[in-house]
Amino acid sequence: MPQAHDISDSRPPADNATVCEGLGLPSDSAVFVLPCGIRSVKDPLFLVNAFRELHQRRPKVWLLIVGPPLDQKCMTDLARAIQGVSDPSQDVVDHTEPPAAKKPKAEDPMKVTGSGVMYLPPVSHDKLLDLMTVSQGVLNSSEAEGMCLSLLEGMALKVPVVARAVPGNLELIRHRETGFLYSSARECIQYLEEVLSAREMVKTITDRATVYLKEHHSAETEFRVLAQALGDLVTES
Repeated sequence: MPQAHDISDSRPPADNATVCEGLGLPSDSAVFVLPCGIRSVKDPLFLVNAFRELHQRRPKVWLLIVGPPLDQKCMTDLARAIQGVSDPSQDVVDHTEPPAAKKPKAEDPMKVTGSGVMYLPPVSHDKLLDLMTVSQGVLNSSEAEGMCLSLLEGMALKVPVVARAVPGNLELIRHRETGFLYSSARECIQYLEEVLSAREMVKTITDRATVYLKEHHSAETEFRVLAQALGDLVTES
């Protein structure tokens, strides 16, 4: 059954400068957002080194990884990669959960920042949508995927989606028609460079993605398919 998103067409626009400054980034930063739980199947490290290299050429470009640290080893490896730490004996930022009584602050050590890459702990859904709205693209780097909600939300927000070519993503995205599919980090960066430079092409793709979403992943479509399935069950019984 197709999964539906839940984003209102009347959602107020977010401001790039305000969002970036809230992250501690320059107001004119170009951010790509990778929403995911930090665990091996989501492979959050897959694009880190490539983005560090891209940042050297394009200092305004950042990768923002947002999500809960679900696997401690994966989180440690991600923090080391972001900070460019290769020596296991070297300390990295403390990314453990703060005590329940402690309110996270902007400088909380849970946020990990390196050259062109930032990890941000979980934020509210509204804030995540703001981050996605002002972003240059919503990314997915999973080794395996079902029906990725963040990609659906990116499409609904008219933001280009760039995803790893794995089952699930292959069913959701038509390459260069409703988004981009990549097999390697280098290939992903190539498409992101296109997204940054070919704005008319990007608008055409995001417009197609919006049409696809309304036809296949609206709440009405989900309800219709569910009603049909229930009707079939009643008929068979």
